[in-house]
Formats: sequence, C-alpha cells, structure tokens
Amino acid sequence: MVARVSSHSDTDLRIRSLVSSGMVDAAASLLRRRAAEPNPSPPPPPSTASFNLVLSSLARSRRFDCAVDLYSFMCRVGADPDVISFNILLNCYCETGRVDCARKVFDEMALGFDKPNVVSYNTLIKGYCKKGLILDALGVLSVMRENGPRPNSRTYSILIDFACGSSNSELGLRLIREMLRTYLVASVPAYNCLLAGLCKEGKMKLAKSLYSMMVKLGVKGNVVSYTGFVSGLCREGGVIEAKLLFDEMLEAGCSPNVVTYSALIHGFCMNGKVDDALEMMQRMVLKGLNPNVVTYTGVMLGLCKEGRVGKALELLEEMNLKGWVCKMGKMEEARKLIREMRDKSVLPDVITFNTLMDGFCKIGRIEAAKDVLCDMEGEGVKPNVVTFNTIMSSLTRLGDLEEAMNVVEQMASKGVELDVISYSIISEGMRRASACEPAENHMHKMAENDT
Repeated sequence: MVARVSSHSDTDLRIRSLVSSGMVDAAASLLRRRAAEPNPSPPPPPSTASFNLVLSSLARSRRFDCAVDLYSFMCRVGADPDVISFNILLNCYCETGRVDCARKVFDEMALGFDKPNVVSYNTLIKGYCKKGLILDALGVLSVMRENGPRPNSRTYSILIDFACGSSNSELGLRLIREMLRTYLVASVPAYNCLLAGLCKEGKMKLAKSLYSMMVKLGVKGNVVSYTGFVSGLCREGGVIEAKLLFDEMLEAGCSPNVVTYSALIHGFCMNGKVDDALEMMQRMVLKGLNPNVVTYTGVMLGLCKEGRVGKALELLEEMNLKGWVCKMGKMEEARKLIREMRDKSVLPDVITFNTLMDGFCKIGRIEAAKDVLCDMEGEGVKPNVVTFNTIMSSLTRLGDLEEAMNVVEQMASKGVELDVISYSIISEGMRRASACEPAENHMHKMAENDT
C-alpha cells in the first residue's frame, strides 16, 4: 500500500517538477509506472500527495474523465486516498453532471475514516445546484447545520448565486440574513448578485431593504447592482429616486456604464421628463460613453409622445448613419416610432421611410423593405430615387438582377428618373451577374430613351 505521508523521494520530486512545468501527462505516466511496480525497491513508490497533485492538475484543466480514471488506478494499485483525493473525485463528478456518483462517494466518506469536510459539503451543494436540485442542496445545508462541519461563507455564496440565477432571490435574501445571524460575512459579490436579482424580479421593496442593509454594513455596490436598482426603480415609476441613487453611485466612486445611463434615460422618457433624458444623454457623451440603440430608442419614443417628432427624426437619422437601425431585433423599434408618429397625426416623410427601408435592406429583409414601399404609397408619400436605389442595391447584392431591372421599370412608370447612382448600381449588378444579355439590352434601351 502506498504510504500517505508524503516522501521527498526522487519520484515525488520528479512528479512535482513535471506538474510545475505543465507536463501533467508525463507526470501521470511516471506516476502509473512507479505505482504499478511490484515489490518496489528504492526509490519508494509515489505518495498519496503525488497522486493528489496530478489529480488536481487534471481537474483544474477540466480533464475530469482522466482524473476519475487515475483515481480508479490509484485504488487498484492499493494507494490510500485521503480526504483531498475524495474531494477531487467529488468535484469531477459534480462538474460532469454525475451528481448521483458524487453522492455515493460522499456517503462512503461519511462511513469511512476520511469524513467529509466543509469542502466536501460545498462541492456536493454546488453539484446539486448545477443540476437545479435546490431542495437536495438545501438538504445538505441542513445536515451541515445539525451534524456536519459548520457552513462557511462559501457554502452560502454557492446557494445565493444559484438562488439569484434561478429567479428565487427571496431565498437568497433569507440565506444572507441567516449568515448575519451566525456571524458569517457575506462577500460583496453575493450582496450585489442578490440586489441585482431582486431588481430583475421586480421585488423592489425587498431590494430597498437589502440596499439599506448594505449601506449600514458598509458594503459597496458595483455597477451591475446599481444599474439593476436604477432600472428597477424606473420601471415602477420611481425615476426621482433612481436619479438620487445614480448620484449616490457617483459619490461612491462607482462609474456608471452605458446600460446605467440608458436605464435612467429610458426612465426619464417614460415619466414625461424628456428634457432631463436629453441632458443625461449629453452628460453621457461628455463622459466618453456613446449612446446605444436602447438609449436612442427610448429618447425618440419620449420625444414622439410630446409631439417633438422633428427631433425624434434627427435621432433616427443619426442612428442610421451609425448603422444601428439595421441591427437585428431593432427594426420593430423603428416601426414603433413610425406608428407613434401616425398616432400624433404627424405623417412620416420620405426620409423616414427611406431610413426604415435601408435598415431592412442591410439585414437582407428585402420583402420587408418592399412592404415599407407599399406603406409609403398608402400614406401618400411619393418615393424618390433614393428609395428605389436602396431596393435595387439590395437586390443586386443578393444576385437578383432581374428583379432589380423590374424596379427600374417601376421607376419609369412612376416618373422617377434614374441618377448616376442608379446606373452604377445596375452596372455593378450586371458585372456580378456576368453581364447577362437581357440586362445589357435593357440598359442600352434606357440610355437611348434618356430614362
């Protein structure tokens, strides 16, 4: 049987050196050779500490199956695992979702010489949490309270993190209060995670209670927790309170990010404080932060609600110049803006429709762009050459030269003259399509008619 006491044998030293050099496979190979030798003569066989060193290295590099296989070999050759070996095995099983196997190992430890320590319990709790088995995880916590080693801050942090991630922040709050009752110090990330979770779930009363507790304990919020809190307050109409919190954030030395500013700006707009939103937008830019799509959209909708459509259109054009209108998932916001304009009896002009069409074309939604063209005509807005060029450009990029030529026919029927850009688009489309003869003939005909 391999001795537990770590021997500074040549084998142990070589294994340690190989692991330190990152040569874990070579260390494992040497370990297997030396441990499998019958009736070993000096140097002595590798120690349990050497096995643990290699097992730990394999687990850290997430080679969990290799670590489990080495552990099995360790047992076959009569090596004597200790609590560290067992904990590494527990971790491997939990990380690979085999929590039932981990539980068997844990129960064997409880019946054997090497009793589970707090690391063992925490590892099993984390394994249950990863599988979404919160009741089993809480059951392990109960055993710790009654018979096992005393839960530590890490125990609670694992559970709080899972509670927040599974939209059960009230459980997280109960756990953090239990920590305080047992004189355990919760980590700053645990508080911030919990605060952000409560705000995300809309439980603002509990969030305010937790924030007050954090202030009393001197726990500083981070940008994530402050942003979640600001956003939550704005959602429930507490924009003034959100602004005060924003100011507290600055005083605490925590720098707001784009999301923080956008949340407050959106809150101002939804509560009829568009000028405050515009001012905050300017402050944001002065801080070197560029407004994003969410920022612009919130302000534009707020402006439309106040009937300040001209300013909203300026921002829409600014967004389009930055290529943001065409981002996937943001076209509906642009459509919503146009609906707001109609509701205010302010008819969108050709520039507005062209901007929307350009956005659809840039993400390849040519049919949606054509629908916008129909909407224009339905609203009595006359398409111009830019309108048709936008659609033609998209069609030629997609290789549909024939449909692009149909657009040319449509232009002629509506009395819209081609410009130099129109000819350039068709010419480039013909080049891409290897200059098909029908298209060439059509171009010559267009030129002859001075279309």
